Amino acid sequence: MPDSTRSKAAQRAYLERRNELWHKLRLLEPHDAGVEQAMLELGEFTGQTRAQIVQGLGWLEHESDSQEVL
Repeated sequence: MPDSTRSKAAQRAYLERRNELWHKLRLLEPHDAGVEQAMLELGEFTGQTRAQIVQGLGWLEHESDSQEVL
């Protein structure tokens, strides 16, 4: 739903939840258990892609490492 149609309370709730999800991910390292689930949760909530989330976390160098392992 576009921000312009949300009430202030809904906007605040959205931003608080989004920030909680980002905070949860920032506490983890790229190879920690739970990272993939946290990324999925954030992506589903915000509509961001995995690549956008990885970039937001500054894990770009780690992303290329994980692709080589697969």
